[in-house]
Amino acid sequence: MNILVKNTLRNTFGKPLRTILVIFSIFVCSLSAMLSFDLSDSMKTVLLDDLRSVSTADFQVLVRPGQGTDMPDGFPEADTFSVYVYGEKIYTDIPGEYNYVKQQNLRVMGIDFEKAAEMEFTDYTEVGLMETVITYRFAVKHDLSEGSRITLHDKAGGPHEFTVVKVLPGDNRNALLSQDSALVNLESAEILSCGNDTVGLLMIDIKDNSLAEEAEEMLKEKYGPDSVDNLLVPEEILAMIDNLASILTMVFVITFLLVIFVTYSICERIVSERMSLVGTLRSLGMSSKGTAKLLLLENVFYAVFGSVPAVILYTLIRVPVMSLLLSVEYEDGSSSVPDIPPVSAVLLVSVILGAVLIECLIPLRAVLKALKTSVRDIIFDNRDTEYKFSKGMIITGIILIAAAAVLFFFRRNLVVSTFCMICAVTGLAFLFPVLFRYFTGLVKKISASKGDAKWNLALTEAVSRKSTVTSGILCATSATMCVIIFAIAMSAINTFSASVNKADVILSCTEKASRYSFVEHIDGVDEVENLYSMMDEVRIGDNGKIRYCTFYGVPEGGYKYYDMFRDLPDTIEDGTVYIHTSMTDVLGLKPGDKVTIEFNTRGLFPIRKEMTVGGTFNTVSANDGKNCFVISQADYIRIYHDNPSQMLIKTAVPEKVAAIINKYTTGDQAAKTRTEIEEEDRRDSASSIAVFTAVIALAIGMTSIGMVSNQIIGFEGRKKELAVMLSTAMSRKTLSSVLTREILTMSCFASGLGVIVGGIVGMILRSAIAGMDGVYFDLQINPMALLIFWVVMTFLYTLTVLFPVSRMKKMKISEQIKYE
Repeated sequence: MNILVKNTLRNTFGKPLRTILVIFSIFVCSLSAMLSFDLSDSMKTVLLDDLRSVSTADFQVLVRPGQGTDMPDGFPEADTFSVYVYGEKIYTDIPGEYNYVKQQNLRVMGIDFEKAAEMEFTDYTEVGLMETVITYRFAVKHDLSEGSRITLHDKAGGPHEFTVVKVLPGDNRNALLSQDSALVNLESAEILSCGNDTVGLLMIDIKDNSLAEEAEEMLKEKYGPDSVDNLLVPEEILAMIDNLASILTMVFVITFLLVIFVTYSICERIVSERMSLVGTLRSLGMSSKGTAKLLLLENVFYAVFGSVPAVILYTLIRVPVMSLLLSVEYEDGSSSVPDIPPVSAVLLVSVILGAVLIECLIPLRAVLKALKTSVRDIIFDNRDTEYKFSKGMIITGIILIAAAAVLFFFRRNLVVSTFCMICAVTGLAFLFPVLFRYFTGLVKKISASKGDAKWNLALTEAVSRKSTVTSGILCATSATMCVIIFAIAMSAINTFSASVNKADVILSCTEKASRYSFVEHIDGVDEVENLYSMMDEVRIGDNGKIRYCTFYGVPEGGYKYYDMFRDLPDTIEDGTVYIHTSMTDVLGLKPGDKVTIEFNTRGLFPIRKEMTVGGTFNTVSANDGKNCFVISQADYIRIYHDNPSQMLIKTAVPEKVAAIINKYTTGDQAAKTRTEIEEEDRRDSASSIAVFTAVIALAIGMTSIGMVSNQIIGFEGRKKELAVMLSTAMSRKTLSSVLTREILTMSCFASGLGVIVGGIVGMILRSAIAGMDGVYFDLQINPMALLIFWVVMTFLYTLTVLFPVSRMKKMKISEQIKYE
């Protein structure tokens, strides 16, 4: 038995290139399985913990003067604590200026530190009268530390000197304590309020969360619906996480299908290679069951060698990757890393066992067929190289394509779209042989009319040889998967690499335009253009759901220094709205439709406005198009006031202008040069672009290596046939030309068919992704890119003929036909 196991191990690594391909395919599939089944759940846990980072409170209530903090009658049992909020102005000197100072805002909060600690708002600190705890950000800005003194003013304007007793750490994840803030005790808060009722926030933790909905209604009735924030997990966040999990599952299915078709073709050929071993074992009396186990043992080794490293790698990179994705970076350079939950041991074992099971099932049909082959045929190497068409496969393929056609009409759902993709790709695999036969028959008629004997023979061989047809199935299905991977990768790369700013300096604005009027008077500034954009919660349609959308206010003639929009008219009429093409199906709107939009839906004063859909537009970056709308600049200012999001500045001395703006404006580095922004974007996106480029190369490479292996093994089975041709006056050059035409025909048709199906499936997935909330990604299907992709894949797959041609030139005819 040990001898047989050692022999199996030797066979496993006998052909390193093929072994690497199979193991790598299983590795990629196992890794994507871990990402799909673990990453989404882990991210959900971390995000939910992060949402609760403010405190254990379930509700945060904005309390206005006179409303009080007593709970309504019949309110469920709950823990509460009040936060008394004050606004303080801090003035700092500007270096070199004697007439001007910078004004910055400081949020002062009076709290009961003991209750705040109980509800995990902040750690308990002993804070006395006229003492304060400040945030790290505020301390760094003003060079403060423990023992420093700061002056705060009461509501009457009287100054009070406070001593800093603690500086909060820079990695504090509490949103209320991550900005410029100071905490004081209730006695100090009483002094600062001059005895007035100044409760700002009320934090409420319901003991029984099943009563949360009832409690929320009671709070809204007392304090008003706009004053109550539910800190329980919002449905939008849960939907976003579920959508993310669906996309990861889709990626897993894509890689799984690619692995299935690549490894199926290879495993079938491996079994063909092991026929001599099968003949030897059976002639020595080993049972069919024992022989089957031995053949499958090699696949078990492949599965273990592929899945175990993938699981180990995932467990090693899991925490760093998730920390990178979910960490929060602060302006001081520090970052806050969440606690990552441990990976499930059951999942790790399941992935490995799943890989073993799949690798045993893939070659099972070939193994059972091999066991039925007579020992005599095995000894004399009488391999059947002719491809036999199966009516069962054709009927199954038709059923799967019909199922895909039905699912097409429900493509708005990603799960349905994924099943549609599975049916389409699998149906393509079953129907490829018969479609290829019709195609070669048509081309054969053309070649016969022209009297081209080489093409005639090549087309006859192409449709009748197992190696060519099975390579075609691999090529077509892999091309489909590669197109989808290519579309996802290129859309992501375009998103990362898109450059829309044409200005030399970009100033991020936080106040109204008049506060930045000095910018246009700075020496060296040639022109200033205000960019108006706002992310808002809006309701589109009378009964539409609330969405986070970005609205742009575009001036007449468009922006000069912001080149993001495509297909917009020169003039946006007042009262019209333009919708990104990715959103038209989601909203069910078309040009000319009337639609009611409620802006600032959750605000104190929502604005309802009936608008006309003027048309659709595209953006340079697909990512920026999701939930994106364009209105006239006049409409924008009427709704959101004259508050630009950025000022785009044209200048010949960008470094000088940016330095002056940062000197006189609040905030840290509000103005940046275009060079700085582009460098930051390149640095941030370099790794992502490299990953997606590698994904494209690996997908094509896996298929090419699989086809090379297929061609070489197919050549081994056709040696005798080719030797007979060479022995009957056909030259090696002529035969090489015939083989090249054979593979060219298959590659051209299979790649073309795969690209067409891949493009259709890509559009189906695009529709599904476009309708998902919280997923800001637009899958782009470019016809010209598909055409180029088809040409490249045809060329690459045709090159695989060089391997059998090279071996044919070295083949000894006498050895191959000695039995004849």
